[in-house]
Amino acid sequence: MKRLFTVLLCTLFLFSCSDDDGQIELQNADLIGTWETAPANSDADTENILVYSFRLSGQFETYRIVRDKDDATVLGYTYYAKGDYTIVDNDLSFAYTEAYDLENGSEATYVAKEDLITVENPASFTVDYSVIIENEITSLVYDFGPCEDASNCVDELTFIKVD
Repeated sequence: MKRLFTVLLCTLFLFSCSDDDGQIELQNADLIGTWETAPANSDADTENILVYSFRLSGQFETYRIVRDKDDATVLGYTYYAKGDYTIVDNDLSFAYTEAYDLENGSEATYVAKEDLITVENPASFTVDYSVIIENEITSLVYDFGPCEDASNCVDELTFIKVD
């Protein structure tokens, strides 16, 4: 009986999480997988999607794609990058090793991935994050905090886990 109690207690500590109005916050291993933003341009025939894929090895890929709204075919890319990520507490840090973007001044709205142009010295950044399960949907939330220049500001970005 003591042994069963000890196992139950250890299990509770291993899987403890905060439960606030049906939300469960998880971290680290729950980040592994592919995450997408909700589609933009919902009135158009295409969707603009930002994707992040995290590997257990500490590497990530991110890209912005344009895909057909009806059949989800990827039509092209507007951005692609990869690098390494680290997690300390609720801080998720990205160190880019490669980045590619549309050519400056290009009239194209998307191109094939191999036609993107190399970005020299891509910036790295850190963001507060949380992984939340609510109503059987797993979300990843980046919290960028307050912006100094609100004209081009994103304070929060939410992704849905797709695999």
